[in-house]
Amino acid sequence: MVGMKLRASIFVGRALWLAMAVLSFSRLSGAEGDVVGKPLRVAIRMDEPFAMKAPDGGYKGYAIDLWERIAAENGWKYEFVEFHSTAEILEAISQGRADVGAANITVTCSRLSAADFSLPFLDAGLQIMVDDTRKSSGSQFWKVVSNPDHLEVVGIGSLVIVVLALVVTLFERRLDPEYPKGWIEGWVESFYHVMSVIFTGKTNHKGIPGPWGRFFAALWVAIGVAVVAFITSSITSSMTVNKLHGQINGPQDLPGKAVGTIRGTLGQTYCENHQLDMHLYGNLPDAVHALLKREISCILYDAPVLQYYDNAHPELPVSEVGPIINKAPYGFAFAPDSPLRIPFNRALFSLEENGFVNTLHIQYFGAN
Repeated sequence: MVGMKLRASIFVGRALWLAMAVLSFSRLSGAEGDVVGKPLRVAIRMDEPFAMKAPDGGYKGYAIDLWERIAAENGWKYEFVEFHSTAEILEAISQGRADVGAANITVTCSRLSAADFSLPFLDAGLQIMVDDTRKSSGSQFWKVVSNPDHLEVVGIGSLVIVVLALVVTLFERRLDPEYPKGWIEGWVESFYHVMSVIFTGKTNHKGIPGPWGRFFAALWVAIGVAVVAFITSSITSSMTVNKLHGQINGPQDLPGKAVGTIRGTLGQTYCENHQLDMHLYGNLPDAVHALLKREISCILYDAPVLQYYDNAHPELPVSEVGPIINKAPYGFAFAPDSPLRIPFNRALFSLEENGFVNTLHIQYFGAN
């Protein structure tokens, strides 16, 4: 009796499981049929090399080409809808105004609350772009020299030279009968003599005769070398430190700098979280234009996009510096529980296995 009840319970459990599985599959198939029965609304934003205008008026790019191939694998019809930022794309998906976000969208925990994501199709992160022409300039030199600490060094050296000229004047007036009798004329003559000895090691001025003259001449040379070395080393070392501090070599140098980034991206989130002096732009070309006009100190944005832009524009004096910050993958965005995500991932796996994804990567980013 007990065995019959146990077998009956197992049979009922299996029947219920089978019924639920069939119901779930029916709902999934029905939902997918409802969605793909009409053209999918694919949200994109213009951002080289992921989405760009094609000469025929359409679109091209890494994300565009990948989506078109996956859509063809699944037999999906679609239409592209342009948005200005990643935030707008995610908002449109959450509100049902778009079905897919086909762009370089960084997958983060905060974004998972608004959308589901496909498997990663590219590893990314943030990097810094700087203007190469700002590494050294005459304005930086004047800024160093005019620093109060450096002016103090120059002042001390100048005082030593004035005192030396005065000492030479006192001795010359007593020991050289041909020396000018006026104090101003005599001091000017001595000043010229001291400057010549300090900066050239020689002068055409007649020296003080006798052993004392030789002694003081040697003393002037020694003091002059010391003064010049002191001033030169102080300014040189300060300029070296200023050059290192004035440049941006990594994320540790961003505080206090004007940092440009693209509106609605992970770069904006990073700047907000670290309370940086942030300047927002609608696209990367606008940000690069501001960088070259020295309206900002650097650009903080997605590393693959910066690297592609740099390689595509060798005429521009820009380069990437520092490590990749906040490494994270790119993924296509879907509405929560979207029936499109599973067939999308299946097709993406297939394209990775047959080499299409690798070929596409080489086409846009090179073999490395």
